[in-house]
Amino acid sequence: YSVSLDLAEFSGLDCECRKRWRREVELDTTITEALKLEGLARELVSKIQTGRKEAGLEVEDRIALSLRTESADLSAAIAAHRELICAEVLATELGDMDVEHTQVEAGGEAVSFGLRRQPRV
Repeated sequence: YSVSLDLAEFSGLDCECRKRWRREVELDTTITEALKLEGLARELVSKIQTGRKEAGLEVEDRIALSLRTESADLSAAIAAHRELICAEVLATELGDMDVEHTQVEAGGEAVSFGLRRQPRV
């Protein structure tokens, strides 16, 4: 993609100044593996946040979180962005737990999550 920025639209500049400030910017829209994994992690966070809301949790409630997937991409995303996921959903633990899991999709791949509210301290 190429974006052309023409500052002629800015009325506060005189004509000569506007002509000198014309710039073009090229954007690289390639989705790298790192961007793909971060996107999957953020999509997963969104699904878990919806699950928190549906479970009736308060915004400040801390949770224990369980994630299960057979997807290599989602497993990689969880491993690479474990701290981000936990921070965003207020999970104090992330591991396999024997709790009811909700099946969802992230990036077109199946994943299930279970959560349990942690006691307040």
